[in-house]
Amino acid sequence: MSVALLFLGCSGPTIDDRRPWTPPAVSGVLLPVDEPPVELVWEGDAVLGSDADVASFRRWTRITGDLVVEGTALTEVSLPSLQEVGGEVRLWENPALAALDLGALRSVGRDLSLYDDPELDALVGLGSLEEVGGSLVINRMPALVDLDGLQALERVGARLYLFHLEGLRTLDGLEGLREVAGPVQLWEDHALVDATFPALTTIGAALDLFDARSLVTLSLPELTDAQALELHHCDAMRDAGDFPRLTTLTGRLMVQWNPVMRSLDGLGTLTTVGSLHLEALPALASTAALSSLSEVTGDLTVLDADALVTLELPALVRAGLVDARYDDGLLDPGLEALVLAAGLRFEHDPALSACAVEALFDRVAAPLVSCVDVDDDGCAAVCVP
Repeated sequence: MSVALLFLGCSGPTIDDRRPWTPPAVSGVLLPVDEPPVELVWEGDAVLGSDADVASFRRWTRITGDLVVEGTALTEVSLPSLQEVGGEVRLWENPALAALDLGALRSVGRDLSLYDDPELDALVGLGSLEEVGGSLVINRMPALVDLDGLQALERVGARLYLFHLEGLRTLDGLEGLREVAGPVQLWEDHALVDATFPALTTIGAALDLFDARSLVTLSLPELTDAQALELHHCDAMRDAGDFPRLTTLTGRLMVQWNPVMRSLDGLGTLTTVGSLHLEALPALASTAALSSLSEVTGDLTVLDADALVTLELPALVRAGLVDARYDDGLLDPGLEALVLAAGLRFEHDPALSACAVEALFDRVAAPLVSCVDVDDDGCAAVCVP
């Protein structure tokens, strides 16, 4: 019968030791090759720089420290027995790496990060991964078109950061993700068309999209808990997405520099936000989709939204500073239900009726901060035309 060796009492190289590793002298228990050990633990960090290094770790089931593959000429990393890494997994700057097999890996204690591995076009080698204790960071991986292979992933313990993934078109592969304890940041993913998280219920900080210039669909049908939502430079989005179960944002709702966004459809269940900031939205014709919004605890700001003719927020009762500036098409401040605000500011809104502003000021318990450069339609008690 052929045999394999189970090494006991071994310790690994430090994270700074980049020399090829040679297995220690044989000592331990003989096992049949076709009966892999239940658990073979490597104490410390594993830094793999060569095919020999990778081969020497093929039987280990757990690494207590970090797994690092950085700046190598490796074309493949195959560790089919590895089930757990207690520290971080770092795969950085491996220009030839085209195949990854960590098919048994279920959990990573800290961050899992992939950075600048230009030939790696699939994550199917992570098919058993259920939890990342720290952040999941995928950064400058141009060959990825989706995230297929991460279907088992349910929880990320810090942030989910997908940055500058030039080929990424969908988030297919994240169907099982239910919780991200930190922010979800999708930045500079220029080819991304569909950002759907079908099972995600909790985001511990902001959902933040920046320079997603091809994005058409943003859908989080199960999301109930998030601190903030920010949509910046989403050049193809015509509405704010789909959030049918989201009622509260303790932080800000910020929508800015989205040139074709015509409505805020998808946010109709929101009742409370920490602040509301709408800026540089030349096609935004209505805010009426925020039909349930009753309180903005901080400032309500509308800047450079020239297609708006009124601020239609039918349920809004309370707000901080109401600040509308440089809105060339604004005729009436609206806000028919508003009874309490920290202040009112209307500046450089040339079509805005001074009489309508005065009526709002008379109705709402709020100090007038400023009313300048509006339409002089016969009322000058509070506004300076």
